[in-house]
Amino acid sequence: MSNISEIWNYLNTPADKRPTAMFDKNLLSANSLSVFTADELQRLHFICRLPEPSFPPKKVAKLLIDLSWASSHLEGNSYTYLDTQVLIEYNQRNNKKPDKDAIMILNHKRAIEYFLTLSKIDEQALLTIHQLLLEQLNSNIAGELRCYTDIDISGSSYIPPFQPGIWMRTSFSELIKQASDLQNPILESFYWLTRLPYLQAFVDGNKRTSRMAANIPLITQGLAPLSFVDFEKKTYLGGLLAFYELQDQTLMKQSFIAAYTASMLRYRNFTPKQRLILGTNFDKYHQLIIQFVNSGDSNILNQLAILGFG
Repeated sequence: MSNISEIWNYLNTPADKRPTAMFDKNLLSANSLSVFTADELQRLHFICRLPEPSFPPKKVAKLLIDLSWASSHLEGNSYTYLDTQVLIEYNQRNNKKPDKDAIMILNHKRAIEYFLTLSKIDEQALLTIHQLLLEQLNSNIAGELRCYTDIDISGSSYIPPFQPGIWMRTSFSELIKQASDLQNPILESFYWLTRLPYLQAFVDGNKRTSRMAANIPLITQGLAPLSFVDFEKKTYLGGLLAFYELQDQTLMKQSFIAAYTASMLRYRNFTPKQRLILGTNFDKYHQLIIQFVNSGDSNILNQLAILGFG
């Protein structure tokens, strides 16, 4: 099922009316990411690379706010973007909102600061990210793999693997190996975004951890970060559900390309004139970028030259 309208029709059916979907270990294989063509990946890499040799320090403050807010928002956090900015920059909480929401934001900030020090993803890195994300929220499972707890994913007919003992640790190690075998930062980012939640390696915090992990191969390879500010919640969760239940990556791929290219526009350095052009025509140029990634039409690239692409 690769037709987007058919996928949405399926997802609009109540979860208890959809067929049960069981875990398929073959989806953890690096070879299962054939949804992207080599040309699409090359064009995404071209569009989303940053001219700086490393992630510029002046962009770190922006990423801390963007990603902390967006990832928390996807979890239902009530903090606004402005609340998040005030909390991170001035350590001032919104006293009208739950303490746990402020804790979640600050946990994200610490997790981002940590992953920006990494050059690769290994087992300890992921466990540390998970620990930082869940401290003071679910501390008894923070940094611990799921071993003996069954998982029920709300709104989904997918049943994650439940095998006690060393199976999860072995599968977790295999996940890391498969990701490292990809040798492509965009594919690896997409892998972490989809495969870690699919495995449900943790009792809680799988999607949060995957969103942090998805940024590491991008930033370490000189590409723009994936801030998730432009990931519309319905399409993000719908893309994951379509992958879980239908083994279809089409919707998630479409969402990823749209959100990642929009995120790139937040972090690429533009001249004042280019910022003015983009500020008044953002949707137009964003759609042109998406069309170029999908089609490779050189005429579109000519239209993007005004923003420095080319």
